[in-house]
Amino acid sequence: MIYKPQHFEIEGVKVFTLYEYNEGFSRLLIQYKEQRDIGLKDVFLDGHLLKIKWKYRKYQKIMMPSSETQLKIRGFNHLQLMFSKLDDELLSVFNKLDNTKQAQLGKAQRSKVHFELNDEIMKVQKKIVLLDDVITTGSTIKEALRLLKPYDLEICVFCIAMTPREN
Repeated sequence: MIYKPQHFEIEGVKVFTLYEYNEGFSRLLIQYKEQRDIGLKDVFLDGHLLKIKWKYRKYQKIMMPSSETQLKIRGFNHLQLMFSKLDDELLSVFNKLDNTKQAQLGKAQRSKVHFELNDEIMKVQKKIVLLDDVITTGSTIKEALRLLKPYDLEICVFCIAMTPREN
């Protein structure tokens, strides 16, 4: 994994990532998620856990959605395991409405992300951090921000890796 921390914004919301999403990271993520090698769950935050805990200590943690079908096939929630050592409640306020894996979609198709809020939204307080594994186009984050906008929340995003930006 290439450690390449990035700070940037998506629609005015601060985003922080640790790694560049490249072939090596992709292989590791596939081994973890698709080949169900849950022993890798701690690798992604290794060496950064204390910093992440400190940085987001005052924020409620909200995981980005996975489809119910993928969760059943996989047998575990990959984000829940990856972020379990944050020792905070991890909320799942989103339901994904389609079962298509984003890794199988092109850039244009990824811009059509569909999910909705569920009853967990009632637990949300004022400050939240959205947690995800990979940002490719930012469409998932943008959809989450659109759904959360009426709640007047202080939002930031932590994602483990991102696709290198062209500009």
